[in-house]
Amino acid sequence: MKNPNNNLNINQINSRIQNINSRSQCNIYILTSYQHPQLNQWIQHAQDIWKQLYHARHLENSLLLRQQIQQATEKRCETLSTHPKHAINSILNRYKAPIHFSNIKLPDQIVTDPNLIKHHIQSHFHNWTAYRPTDQTLFNNLWSAQYQPLSHINTQWYDSLSSPITEEEVTQTIAKLPNGKACGPTGISYEMLKHAGTTCIKAITALFNRCLVSGQTPKQWKHSRIYPIPKRNTFDGDLNLTRPISLIEHIRKVYTKIITNRISNIFSKHSILSPYNYVTLPNNCTSTHIHILNNITEDALCNQKTIWLLSQDMSKAYDSVNLNLLQHSLQRLALPSSIINTIINLFTN
Repeated sequence: MKNPNNNLNINQINSRIQNINSRSQCNIYILTSYQHPQLNQWIQHAQDIWKQLYHARHLENSLLLRQQIQQATEKRCETLSTHPKHAINSILNRYKAPIHFSNIKLPDQIVTDPNLIKHHIQSHFHNWTAYRPTDQTLFNNLWSAQYQPLSHINTQWYDSLSSPITEEEVTQTIAKLPNGKACGPTGISYEMLKHAGTTCIKAITALFNRCLVSGQTPKQWKHSRIYPIPKRNTFDGDLNLTRPISLIEHIRKVYTKIITNRISNIFSKHSILSPYNYVTLPNNCTSTHIHILNNITEDALCNQKTIWLLSQDMSKAYDSVNLNLLQHSLQRLALPSSIINTIINLFTN
């Protein structure tokens, strides 16, 4: 029997019903007739099955969505505890697009020639860290006395600073270094050093001790890659709106980390630095002192007192340190000459 309003016969319809039943695990009745009472009953039955499938699918989607939300929440909590900087940047949507030097914006022109772009980039970052001489007369008259060695420092406090570096010290320092950091020109990463064998650790230790005794460091350690980071979300070709970071050799950073750890331990044990250097030493922070400063400002505000606060932000502070003044500062703290020479040598050719 065929329905005059449809070119499908009952067998074809029932074949499709069986296919739906097998794929969706439901139980739609087989259509037996096109007659009006039976057809209405079958349509009502099919609608009930469809509603059941719809609600079941809706529940599955809701469950899947809750699982995805739970997984994303757990992942964010884990990232917040293991990589807090990355997590905070993600929460605050702090994304900065990479810099592409297809053009350079100058005050009076746009440079598009690749060779000229390279020249301007080299010149810009060379001037960024250019030598800034001090006024020697001004220094001698006003500041020379401030850089005299501190009398309360016992030079024997630094005996451990010049002691030979041990393989255990190298291994422990390497083990505490983070993964996933950008490498220097040679491409040697912290992960490679962490998987280094005994022979390699011995060679690294011997090299470090040679540097420590001589006060000199390999020339290869003084080469780095400059990677500019945009100060804004997008780079429009203005080099003044970038800040450079230097990708230094990781083996050099291991060496300086060992020296830094030794100096930090000595400074923590003995009263060498000013007590107002709140973040210089391990386990120190500025939170307590920020709280004190906040209480002082609140007291001045509530009691209508006059208060004077000075906040100083130095442009390119770490990139413009004068090496002569740095050397005077280290001598003021009575550091051994070999360590001073090592530190200064890291930043000189």
